[in-house]
Amino acid sequence: MILADYQVTGQFPSKVATSGTAAVYFPRTLGSNGPGTTPSTPTSANATGQLNIPGSQYGAAVNGQRLRVVATGSAYVGATSNVTVIIQINTGTLASPSYTTLASTGAVSVTGGAGVGRASWMLEAHLTLASNGVIAAGSTGSDQGTGFQFGQIVQGQLSGVYFGAINGANLVDLTAIPATTNPVQWVGPTPAGLVVNVAFATGNAANTASLNQFTILGD
Repeated sequence: MILADYQVTGQFPSKVATSGTAAVYFPRTLGSNGPGTTPSTPTSANATGQLNIPGSQYGAAVNGQRLRVVATGSAYVGATSNVTVIIQINTGTLASPSYTTLASTGAVSVTGGAGVGRASWMLEAHLTLASNGVIAAGSTGSDQGTGFQFGQIVQGQLSGVYFGAINGANLVDLTAIPATTNPVQWVGPTPAGLVVNVAFATGNAANTASLNQFTILGD
């Protein structure tokens, strides 16, 4: 079951191009509410456009269940360079994000040159978010009839592992997801969200990358 989607595909990927070495973030090309809405590009300083963690509409169904975050795409280097792709979780606000690495390919060397400069990559994280939902005083059970309020995750953390690959070569295998700095918000005015960025160790005007899939799935 798809719980959240960045609205990118192989036919309509999110693309970045940079001649620098700083990480660049993949834009949300269709906006947060589908075609016709304003696109947005997260940055290191602003998370507008992030893929929000599934909210209260899924609380009763996925609370404490395994969630899967999948991101795939490709990168092209004009000259041989290390390439790093990272999924981050934001536990701050949109205007002032606090990012923690959710999954990373690590720095991987991609051979540059015509016909050999492209590398496909994938990252997948398996995680659980268990709410500390409690029956609130005077609650009428408005949250899907459960009477629970889904607030911050128990002990302010998520638990999970991730793995990844590039061009058929395994890069990372069942690595623990680091603890977040702030509590993970399930719902509320500033729910946690995910972003993806890519960095090239060697600057080149031909360096480009695409994000072809970015989804949160529930089993």
